[in-house]
Amino acid sequence: RSVHTRLNKLIVSRLPLALPPIAKTPELYAHGINTFGDIYLVFENCWRVLIAEVDKPNANVSSHDTNLRQWLSQLVPPGLWRSDAIKKDLEYLETVTGADLEAVSNEQLRSFTAHIYRQTREKPHVLVAYAWIMYMAIFSGGRWIREQLTESGPEFWGVAHESDKTAYWIHGTLRPGFTLFCFSGTRDGEDIKTDFKTRLEKAEELLTAHERKDIIDEAQFIFEQCVAIVEGLDKQLMTDLE
Repeated sequence: RSVHTRLNKLIVSRLPLALPPIAKTPELYAHGINTFGDIYLVFENCWRVLIAEVDKPNANVSSHDTNLRQWLSQLVPPGLWRSDAIKKDLEYLETVTGADLEAVSNEQLRSFTAHIYRQTREKPHVLVAYAWIMYMAIFSGGRWIREQLTESGPEFWGVAHESDKTAYWIHGTLRPGFTLFCFSGTRDGEDIKTDFKTRLEKAEELLTAHERKDIIDEAQFIFEQCVAIVEGLDKQLMTDLE
């Protein structure tokens, strides 16, 4: 809980630095999304590998592992995946800001993504920790973040044409630069969240005590890594407030 609170405080206190009136362009925000977006891209990639391999026959896998992988392969509802949104956002932000987002390289992030590949291969059930933390973050704090980003106004995000302003800002929810925090459909992702939680309920009967502990330990580790990544960004982008 304490590391979770610390991460929230770090993000809430950094966000104003990336938005008007302090920031004139979304470049600082783009660096943040480029860094944290990588976590989504990596764990979703690992998940898609699992899905691709789930029906391949393997005599060395127990029936429990088979059932577990089968369940994991169906845990994420179609509208929840974030990789496509992140890639579109980054492409848009690079165009609007002209920033070279790869110029800021985060050592902590590199080591964390290597860990994700390794850990999810050895213990696929820990993907549950990534899904719960990273997706629920979008539904809870992400809603507030999206509100702040929207309040910056279309011009800040490089939307100049009046027709685009109406389409994106008044009628639409999929806003260029931060579609990561947006869901299509009339329920703004609430239906997707409910579907995900329903699918997750099967964990009660499926996971062993040992697997649950792995997931809890991984969740703690994810929060610690995210705090370290923010601290690394602080040094590189000179946003350290402490």
